[in-house]
Formats: sequence, C-alpha cells, structure tokens
Amino acid sequence: MNASSNSANPGPDRPALGTRREATSHPSSGGSKGYSPEMREQVITMWLNGNDLDAAWLVPLRHQKKFPCLKTCKNWINQYQREGHVRPKRQTGNHVKFTGNTLSIWHFIE
Repeated sequence: MNASSNSANPGPDRPALGTRREATSHPSSGGSKGYSPEMREQVITMWLNGNDLDAAWLVPLRHQKKFPCLKTCKNWINQYQREGHVRPKRQTGNHVKFTGNTLSIWHFIE
C-alpha cells in the first residue's frame, strides 16, 4: 500500500491526508464560547446532591478535559449562590486601541 492510496481512500472515519480543519479550542484554554449549559448544570446538580467535586475519580476526567477544574466549579457554585443561575457572562475580550505609533491593549473586567 502506498501513500497515494491512503489519501485517495481514507475511509469514513478519517479525512484525507492534508485536509485542513478549523481550529477549535477547549474552554479551559480560553478563547472559546465556554462550557455548555448542560455541563454547568451537571456541576451544580452534583454539588447540590452532596458529591465531592474534588474526588479522585474526577482527576482523570479533568486531565482529559472532560470535566472543569475545581476552581471553575467553585466559581459556578458561588455564582449559583449569588445569582441563582450559572449562565455564562458576556465575553468582552481584549480591547485594542491605537495611540500614535503604539498599540495598547486594555483588559476590561466586568
């Protein structure tokens, strides 16, 4: 089997070699739309049911990026206690401002 036959017939599970894919980032690395509402509700439900969100069985899931880190879970719990929901906040991103020949980046915190 040669390389040309691999790219000509890659199979149903795999795109052809050299196929470009759109980059997607995970919520934990920033620059995405955040965790899904279902994941947020799952964390709150686990907390309300008395489950330990720092349990050892969650560590492998966190390393696989399939469960949010403990700090994120605590932030959602605090938000739930304060506001009664865990909806995501509006993302503001970096604000770029040109001043003369320099470029300034301003971070605004809500």
